[in-house]
Parts: sequence; C-alpha cells; structure tokens
Amino acid sequence: MALRLWASRAASQLRSSLHLRGYATGLKQRPEHFMVVCCMVGFHRVKCEGGYIDEAHTCLVDHIHEAFIAYPCAESMSSVSSQIELTICQFIKDLKYTDSHEWVKVEGNSATVGITDHAQHHLGDVVYVELPEEGTAVSQGGAFGAVESVKATSDVNSPVSGTVTHVNRELDGSPALINSSPYEKGWIIKVEMSNSAELKTLMDADRYTKFCEEEDAKH
Repeated sequence: MALRLWASRAASQLRSSLHLRGYATGLKQRPEHFMVVCCMVGFHRVKCEGGYIDEAHTCLVDHIHEAFIAYPCAESMSSVSSQIELTICQFIKDLKYTDSHEWVKVEGNSATVGITDHAQHHLGDVVYVELPEEGTAVSQGGAFGAVESVKATSDVNSPVSGTVTHVNRELDGSPALINSSPYEKGWIIKVEMSNSAELKTLMDADRYTKFCEEEDAKH
C-alpha cells in the first residue's frame, strides 16, 4: 500500500492483560497455515513460533513463561497477571506478499487479493473501501482501489497483472471485515492472471515477516 502506515508505533499497539496462571487453557493447536506472531513484550521484540491468534486478535503464546523470563516487562513476576503491550501480526504460509502490504492467494490462474493483517493494524479501523468494477484491467504494482480508515486513506495495489473477475461487495456495507478477517472475509478482488511469472517477484511469508520487522524498526 502506497502509504507510510507506521506514523505512530504507540497508536498501533494493542494493550492486553494476559493471565499467567492457567493461560494454557486458552490455547488451541496452531493451524499449520499460520506462521508466526511478532509481538512487543515490554520494549523487546520476540518472535514466537507456537502462538495462536483468536478472532479478537489476542496473542496467546505457547512459551509465554519463557518470554517473560527472557524479556520481563512487569516489575514483579509473582503477580497473577501482567500487562503486556503487543504489536500482533498474523502471517499465512501459503500466501505471497508485496512490499506495499498486499497479499495474494493463487488458485490455478486465479489470484485473490487483499491487504495484510500487518497493514490493517497500522491503518486502524477501516470505514470505507473503494472497489473496482469487474472486468477492470490491473497491472502489477498499479493501484486498483483504496482503503480509508480513521487514520488515513491508502491506495491498494495489485500484486499481479490481469483482469478483475470478482469483487467483494460485502465490503460496501461491512468495510470493517478488512480489520476482523483480512485473509478471509476481508478479501478485496480476484484477478485472472495474465502473467503468472510475476508471482516470482513477490515475497513468501518468511521474507515478508523480516521485511515488516525491518520496516517497523526504522520508525
């Protein structure tokens, strides 16, 4: 997305109270397609492999005790609960990503496109999505629509070239699906690709994770 989404790190942080006692009862087995959770524990960044993100975007980390020992953020570790500041990003292994924070899911010659969880967290509450018409030609890196939030308006760029075959009209009445379900109900368009070789220029989840970490570190 052609916008600096990182204007305020503090504004993008989610404050959550995690209870150390019995935290494991809230954990679920992490689905295979979920990759990592990047979270801010105190003032130290920790990458956690075994977390699960529920629909409320609360990070429940398998090794939360180890994280607290290595990166204590509370004055006393003996308290039943401790306050943690979390910047949460959800990444999906089988998707491709752009450096402007769009994702693409490929099924045959069809590409489903949306904006990433990382992007929607930084944008804040989405209030409007500008959508193209079916049949619109799109080019890789070119804007096809826009997302307007309470913080800013940002172009959405196409990860691939081709023709728009489907548009998610649910976003007309429920733009907040971009926030609550960025990789599923919040998809934006589907494109019939004209050059599948363009997919080779996109990032996998590992590269995109590192890209986000490096970009956040600059701001």
